Amino acid sequence: MIALLAVLALQAPTVTAVRVDRAPQLDGRLDDAAWAQATPVRDLLQSVPDEGRPVSESTEVRIVYDADAVYVGARLFDAEPSRIVRRLARRDASTHSDEFRVLFDSYHDRRTAFEFTVNAAGVHTDVLYGGDGSFSDKSWDPVWEAATAVDSLGWTAEIRIPFTQLRFAKSQDQVWGVRFIRWIERKNELALYPFVARTESGMASRFAQLVGISGLETRRHLQVLPYAVGSGTYHQPTGFGNPFDTPSAYRRSAGADVKYGISSSQTLDATVNPDFGQVEVDETFVNLTAFEQFLGEHRPFFIEGTQIFDFAGNGGGVIRFSDPPLYFYSRRIGRPPQGKPSSSGAFHDVPQSTTILGAAKLTGRSAGGWSVGLLDALTARERATVLDTKTGTRYRDEVEPTTNYFAGRLKRDLNGGNTSIGLLATVMDRRPTTSALDLLPRDAFAGGLDFFQRWHDNRYTLAGSVGGENPPRCSRSSARPTATFNAPTRSASGTIPRARRSPASAPTCT
Repeated sequence: MIALLAVLALQAPTVTAVRVDRAPQLDGRLDDAAWAQATPVRDLLQSVPDEGRPVSESTEVRIVYDADAVYVGARLFDAEPSRIVRRLARRDASTHSDEFRVLFDSYHDRRTAFEFTVNAAGVHTDVLYGGDGSFSDKSWDPVWEAATAVDSLGWTAEIRIPFTQLRFAKSQDQVWGVRFIRWIERKNELALYPFVARTESGMASRFAQLVGISGLETRRHLQVLPYAVGSGTYHQPTGFGNPFDTPSAYRRSAGADVKYGISSSQTLDATVNPDFGQVEVDETFVNLTAFEQFLGEHRPFFIEGTQIFDFAGNGGGVIRFSDPPLYFYSRRIGRPPQGKPSSSGAFHDVPQSTTILGAAKLTGRSAGGWSVGLLDALTARERATVLDTKTGTRYRDEVEPTTNYFAGRLKRDLNGGNTSIGLLATVMDRRPTTSALDLLPRDAFAGGLDFFQRWHDNRYTLAGSVGGENPPRCSRSSARPTATFNAPTRSASGTIPRARRSPASAPTCT
């Protein structure tokens, strides 16, 4: 039975969206006339626990749209409404509740998916997937709405997703991928449409086809978010006679973020003097190795569109000959200064992070399967202040030069997303003004070519890459040992501090 269902799933069933003149009101009731115009999807099958059997509680899902947004309505019947699990939590937090999820592959590249989840209490969760499920980003936070209600028949969910929050090709008649998932907490039951057997690989490549969406206007939306921030820090000084350890400190800053939708599939992001004071801090770690600690990216500017810059991979299989090379690591942009003060003195005041003066990023996909990503960022020259208590002289030593970072990615998807080939290039250019930073390379270049091939009904995949860099990274024998400690605090600029070096540490040569 499972084998038969898997074969049927490969035929990509079709879901039809209906255009409505009057959008449904989001109250979780599904009593608007718009929902009656759409044909419901009912054929959800269990993945867990009884694989291949119909969902134990009837489910109906409808999709309608207007000029501004796509709407998803789900009637989730339940024979015991009082046992529906609905817990409140913050956005993106796990609630262990009954849930409904809808996933869209609006690019229809069979590689990318946007997931929108709402539980029975109305808690939102959203995830961005890339690489046909091999990459996920839960920090992606689009603007969308949902409402839920529990009644004598079970519970209902209404979801509104503006088209501006999705990326799709410029075409009169749209074809997307779509999947519906229902989770029943008390039964530990997962049901989905279309059905995919647990032995089958792939994610977006297994979606149903969503048709019926047409005549969407391409709107060039512009978002400008200026900011101004002032802060004060108060603490008890711990060092005697240290002029840099003051009981109070004040700072002010201003900047702006800009997002411009060039088209429905291309977005230009720019930022000037960004502030990341609201970003989640890193967990504490101690690094006693000679190599840098690799950390996850949390900054919104660098997160959006990051799946386009992903390079290589293992094809989602279980056999790997090596890990994918990391040619682009965005956390190096704005990291702590790599140098140390060259002047002698009793007291030092060293910046905890490098100021990002500005950055711009262009990401998008075309209907022909082309993906493009361009990123350029400029960081400021950072100086440490050194006080010589014997002479009373203060020195301003350069500990990080002005640096420009560039990354470019071009990829082509073919054969319905089963074949892809891409190029990635990165460039770093430093401009130091002191010989004390000669240990840092003035420039570096890296790049490569990667490919992906999937065949035999997604059962087999082959992925590989070839690339190089100049200058080469430090070898294990040439890298100097460092002792690094990271604590979950923030720098004065609001940028996440990456690491605090011990006085005996030396700059890495990466």
